Amino acid sequence: MLVDEDSLYVLDIQKKNNEIKVFDLRSGALKGSFGKAVEGGEGLAIPTNFTMDDKGFIYTTNAGTGRIIKLDKDGHILFAFGEFGDIVGKFSRPKGVAVDHEGRIYVVDSGSQNVQIFTDKGRIIAFFGDPGLVKGSLNLPASITVTKDNLEYFQTFAAPGFILEAAILVTNQYGEDKISVYGLGQMQGKEGGSATGKQPVPDGKKSEGDKPEPAKDGK
Repeated sequence: MLVDEDSLYVLDIQKKNNEIKVFDLRSGALKGSFGKAVEGGEGLAIPTNFTMDDKGFIYTTNAGTGRIIKLDKDGHILFAFGEFGDIVGKFSRPKGVAVDHEGRIYVVDSGSQNVQIFTDKGRIIAFFGDPGLVKGSLNLPASITVTKDNLEYFQTFAAPGFILEAAILVTNQYGEDKISVYGLGQMQGKEGGSATGKQPVPDGKKSEGDKPEPAKDGK
């Protein structure tokens, strides 16, 4: 569910529905719905998760098409990206989705067991969490949150000289570690970037097109 000033948004994942229902936050009355695909057009297809950015735009992951769809609160589809595949920039089983303060889009791929980071236009920046790492591998990941809250606390776990910009929390459905925590930022003294240029990435060691490593301790 998502909440704004006066509305509650509920993702209806029933196969026959594939839509977002909107309810009045106070009365609970159904105000409408949107997102259902028309024949031959873009739309929700077995949606698995959704999120809202700080500007009120809604993003959905869709297991039926491998697409990430951005909509406004009136239900207009603004753009979509992604397709099925097992290489970076494509998805096997997209699940969780989050958008950070710079508009970067984070997509959890449960099939590939990683997180992919995109610009606000859907261009791939980086990915992390793949199986096989001594520390930091994801295990059937499902959901994700990106936050700037309590950075002083998370900073104590970062590698020396690594300055946190945000913390990334990913849930795992299997394994000992049910929540993996990564740090987004850059090494001290290195230039960062905006959502349209070179990107700060988890642990600050890898740049665009490379695979970042987990933060210290892999959490």
